[in-house]
Amino acid sequence: MRVSVVTICTREKLYDHPRKLVQQDFASLTRRLWREDELGHLRTPVGRFYVGLPQRRLGPGIGVARRAGVAVDLWVLSAGYGLVHEHMSVVPYDHSFNGMSKDELQAWSSHLCLPDTVPMFLEAPADLRLVLLTDPYLRACQLAPDLTLGAPTVFVVSRRMAGRVPAGAMTWVVERGDVRRFSTPAVALRQEIGARALKLVAHGGAEALAGLMELSGMWRDLLGD
Repeated sequence: MRVSVVTICTREKLYDHPRKLVQQDFASLTRRLWREDELGHLRTPVGRFYVGLPQRRLGPGIGVARRAGVAVDLWVLSAGYGLVHEHMSVVPYDHSFNGMSKDELQAWSSHLCLPDTVPMFLEAPADLRLVLLTDPYLRACQLAPDLTLGAPTVFVVSRRMAGRVPAGAMTWVVERGDVRRFSTPAVALRQEIGARALKLVAHGGAEALAGLMELSGMWRDLLGD
């Protein structure tokens, strides 16, 4: 079984540096490569680089699934590097989609080629795909409503973003009460839900996956304690 997951980057990273990359360093590929060479001794695979609460909530679910034989592909949507796989190496940087105006976000998203790379990711085959993006990061994807999906896909989103989910996907809308239900701060709620979905599939295999898809409207009951 193959499951692909996409989550957000976080400000908390394994390494910090006073000369970490900032937005202007990502504006030019030549400048970015030059700056990366400066910090080459701190290059770290994406899968270990982000250490914020979202990653700490998602990580145990990925670990359980992999130990059960599930092939989990982890991707991170970075405001500096774009859509990156967990095995890609990056250096310390500080940039986020949070706080950008609509025009700024669309322009920077296009600079990172997200309107091309994210649909390619969503069109790739898998047995399950989990999209765990906060509102600014999902906006940055600029997804078409009629996008063809290559796998059963679950978007865990806020109510205001439900209308941005492609028509063929399942939408799990998180509410304020879910913070208490899942005993998780709002900043990491999507990742906690994703981790629980991974654990359910790990323990129940194909039958659990089928049940999760068929009873998607009851996801809170399926993933609750």
